[in-house]
Amino acid sequence: MEYISLITINPIFLYYTTINLCSQCKNESAKIKTQLTQRKQSRYHRGAPAEFAYFESLLQGVGNKVHSRFCGLPEELQIKIFKYAATSDGPAPAFNRKGRRRNRFLLLGAVCHRWRTIAWQNPTLWRTLRVYIFQRDPRLVAQLVQEWVERTQPLENLDVELYSFGREDEPRGFDKNVAALVTVINGFSHRWRSLFLEIPFHYAEQVAPTPAPPTLSCVKIAQTDFEMEPPAEAGPLWNRQQNLMTQVIGRYLPIGLPSIKVFDFSMLLNDAGLGQGVYFVFKAQNLQVFCLNGIQYNRALRWTHPDLTLELMSKPVTRPSLRMLKLTGIPSGFVTDFLEWAKFPNLHHLTIGQADLTASRTYQSFLSQCPLLTILHLGVGYNLDNYRHVHDDMLVNALAATPGVRNLYLSFAYFCPMPGFPEPAIYDRLLYRLTREVNIERGERPLLPLLDVLDLHYYDNPNVPWACIPMLFHPPQNRPAPYKRGDPKFLPFNRPLGVVAIHIFFSAAAPVPEIELQTLQQLSYIARNRGVYFDFKAFVGNPPQSHDILKASAAAHRLTWHGYLHACGA
Repeated sequence: MEYISLITINPIFLYYTTINLCSQCKNESAKIKTQLTQRKQSRYHRGAPAEFAYFESLLQGVGNKVHSRFCGLPEELQIKIFKYAATSDGPAPAFNRKGRRRNRFLLLGAVCHRWRTIAWQNPTLWRTLRVYIFQRDPRLVAQLVQEWVERTQPLENLDVELYSFGREDEPRGFDKNVAALVTVINGFSHRWRSLFLEIPFHYAEQVAPTPAPPTLSCVKIAQTDFEMEPPAEAGPLWNRQQNLMTQVIGRYLPIGLPSIKVFDFSMLLNDAGLGQGVYFVFKAQNLQVFCLNGIQYNRALRWTHPDLTLELMSKPVTRPSLRMLKLTGIPSGFVTDFLEWAKFPNLHHLTIGQADLTASRTYQSFLSQCPLLTILHLGVGYNLDNYRHVHDDMLVNALAATPGVRNLYLSFAYFCPMPGFPEPAIYDRLLYRLTREVNIERGERPLLPLLDVLDLHYYDNPNVPWACIPMLFHPPQNRPAPYKRGDPKFLPFNRPLGVVAIHIFFSAAAPVPEIELQTLQQLSYIARNRGVYFDFKAFVGNPPQSHDILKASAAAHRLTWHGYLHACGA
């Protein structure tokens, strides 16, 4: 029997495996072998070589038969099925506790002959190269990558993704073996369309394109060795992050970056790394997505304004092409300076991990220049120095400049630990402004009139004004709406609010907060008649356990929150 050499493909792993046939072919082959053996052992068939040859031909043709309904589909549809199974635009699976990735294996070759022929002869299936650098034999991975590239079309641009995870038991000399893989990847750098590196720093520094990639449009670099010390010969980690960012892209900055549309960096960032990110925004004139995630465990890290960044920020920059901006794990001082420096008039998606409330005027000015903003993630942060200057209207004043926001996600992101300091009542003030009736005759406008998703995150604060949630669906008018006590009916409102989520995170064990019966009845009526989805969860303990506040509150009143409390009308 002839063995077939295959490549195992999934978003993480890439290596050789050998199999005989698929399970259906194996079953049929076993039946034919049984019949052939019986005839050879039978005295009535010992002199029938023609019959033996017939069974041998059947045995050789087992791998070419069609056994599934998929093989009966048109070839164009089969190609789409392979392409959908072998490639994925979603995020990579997360590491588990042992540093290994959880994913399913897909054997494109572990099918019948027709499927193998389509898979091997279709270059579009090999456009995305996902390689997991495992410790067994990196040189074998380099050979597989070379074979993978040879299956692609010569003039087709490629998406390169490298994954690895630095481990303490990593054998010495492993970096030298990785160099063979990097050499193969750098050899076709002129065909890079996107580059995604999720590997330790001392691996990523070796990835340097030989010629300038004129078609490179997306660069993502994620650090995975922030929990372990790099080799001593590699130098301090803080001094190498800027070199890593410039190793792949920096040498081509003097000529500009007209093709770059996506920058996504997730790593330990100091002032040099932040300054390098600002420099990329300054040079990439057609940038559409810019994400900067600083993996920091020192929450008291402050922004010290390096000279390079000050020189760049002295020249305001406008990027009309930018659609998405994410700044998470970044000192609030840098975020404030960045928003004062850059202008993005066509921004649609904004995520700020640590927003200083005392700089609400800066946020209000920046948001007022983003009329197309529809998605806003805001982590409200403050430190011990400016905590006394925080007042409840700062958040509302900033949100008043974004009338087009549809999805609003708010959370508290403390810039430094402050035990004993209560959360400011900015959420209560926000709910009050959202539920307040306005006088249209005087020119007043409701806050966030197009709001569709409202997501609030509390921390160690069970005092959530649950009674204010049903009031979000009152109509804006110049006089109170006719409302009878105990009647859960509400007039329709033009705000398309469809999702209201409130999540409470308790650092220690705490009782799950309860909702009053009247409020439950009102929420039930809104959910059933307006199709609103309410998601109220409490996360308690370590590791956190999720508790459904709606179900717990209904059970406290001897009701069941099922089908939006159909049984609570009495």
